[in-house]
Amino acid sequence: MALPARMALRDAESLVLASADPAIWLTASRHDVVTVQIDGVDADNHTWSVVAAGLASPASEGEVAEVLAEEVLRGAHLIEVPLSVVYGQRN
Repeated sequence: MALPARMALRDAESLVLASADPAIWLTASRHDVVTVQIDGVDADNHTWSVVAAGLASPASEGEVAEVLAEEVLRGAHLIEVPLSVVYGQRN
């Protein structure tokens, strides 16, 4: 299942995701594997894509990045995804 979520890199080893979707919170509560794909275009107009996967877990609000604070105020749950597997490419 693909679901939208806001995310922020917490440190070199994990992402924090914010989503109000109950399926995201259930996934974190069960410590299921979550895969996240992030795509973009750099300043030289090259496309890039990064895929990261890890065992999800609930994250506390104390760990929230400023960029996710507004999402939490709107009822989003926070989950942490350690960057266990990371793959990227640039075209």
